[in-house]
Amino acid sequence: ADEEYINNFITTDINVHIKSFYNKVKNDEDGRSKILKIVDEDILEFSEEIMDMIEKKLDKTLTDRFLYALSLHLSSFLNRLSNHQNLKYTNIEGIINDKHEEFNIAVDVKGMVEKKYNVVVPKIEVIYLTLLISSITEEQTNEHVAIIVAAHGSSTASSMVNVAKQLLGEGVIEAIDMPLEVSPTRTLNEIIEKAREIDMGKGVLLLVDMGSLVSFESIIMEKTDIKVKTLDMVTTSLVLEAIRKASILDMNLDALYNSLKQFRGYSKIEEEDKVTNEEHTNIKKAIITICSTGEGTAVKLKELVQNIVKSTDEKDIEILPISIKDMKEEIIKIKNNYSIIASVGILNPKIEAPFISLEELISGHGENILMSIIQRKNFKIEKGHENVVVKDLCEDSLNQFLTYLNPSKIISVLYQFVNLLEENTKISFNNATKIRIMVHVGCALERMIIKDGLKYKRERAKLNSNLVEIITEANKVFKEAINVSLTEDEILFLAEMIE
Repeated sequence: ADEEYINNFITTDINVHIKSFYNKVKNDEDGRSKILKIVDEDILEFSEEIMDMIEKKLDKTLTDRFLYALSLHLSSFLNRLSNHQNLKYTNIEGIINDKHEEFNIAVDVKGMVEKKYNVVVPKIEVIYLTLLISSITEEQTNEHVAIIVAAHGSSTASSMVNVAKQLLGEGVIEAIDMPLEVSPTRTLNEIIEKAREIDMGKGVLLLVDMGSLVSFESIIMEKTDIKVKTLDMVTTSLVLEAIRKASILDMNLDALYNSLKQFRGYSKIEEEDKVTNEEHTNIKKAIITICSTGEGTAVKLKELVQNIVKSTDEKDIEILPISIKDMKEEIIKIKNNYSIIASVGILNPKIEAPFISLEELISGHGENILMSIIQRKNFKIEKGHENVVVKDLCEDSLNQFLTYLNPSKIISVLYQFVNLLEENTKISFNNATKIRIMVHVGCALERMIIKDGLKYKRERAKLNSNLVEIITEANKVFKEAINVSLTEDEILFLAEMIE
């Protein structure tokens, strides 16, 4: 159950630093000299030694990407040691139970590091190394299950897919409309063609409106050799849930099919329950918010969710913060007294109700989904969340992305920066936008420190020059506070993002 949390946790350290870096150097003999701008040669050579050892033990060839990840990690570990900082994650003990081989290798690495640098490597670092080793040895792919929605009527399927795309952005999803006068054979051929076109190797989930289409499944598999699973009685909320689980949670076809089979829509009481049962009317609805400790951020997260709930007409929804540590037990207790309609936070509790990740909530998609779960109708979002929430959520996100900068130190400068932008552009940003800007700029400042800034390749002329000027002016607060400034390229990126 903790897989997703770990993957987020790992990919932060690797992806944020390595992706931009690795993509630049992978076709480039010069990779070594680039990584040497960031880490000492001594560390790089030692990392190569460790990598040889791991390759022998796992009998696998690792890529340069692993080398960079490892050397960056070692470099930041030694850095943390000299500043007497520990990794903040204390609640990940249980997640390495199924990674014995990688854990043993991490223990060997611990030995090598202790011997070479004459230091003590704490247990939490060994766990982190275990995750690093297991995450990078698994092939990282960007392939998801593809989804085809097929329904009778001239636009039934495409309107469901359009709503889903508006709410969740693009997924690998196609609609096939079946006007009643068109023959089933023609539709079948169209589905087969679409399946071939969009399958990424992970199979296709077919969502249909009537049972008769379920019989297509075996014919499609036979003709295309693509694995297909079919669910009928498709609704917009089923399409939403399918995209979310396929793209954002990256489930495989069987897991996706099984979890959607149980899915009964985004409210516990679907249309057919119009006859209110006594028990339904008395049981309270709850949304659970999940954070690493259940304190601090979880409470802020609760406030954020509460404000979203307040802006709907629903009065009776409790928001209950819980911590990852005792998540399973807590949920069992809550289920005795409440009907859980959604969960929000850093880890998917894998319950029947939909889950909205912290990132989704922050980006605004999640807010829309949550509103639609609560109301199940068209919604208007009223903004009015307190600043504290922005600061805390922002710090929580930055904690995951930053290795060199201390989020709690830069958060107030980032806040000052956003306030200057608001004052000078005369625009008041909503929460999601504020947090997006602050997290983006926090990561950009870290890129400045490791001298790995983004290069702006598009046409400058298309940008709003007034906005560029305002950002350039606001950028001065970083120089004063932490003696770092964003490069012109990074400023242009930010201008494009804000526009």
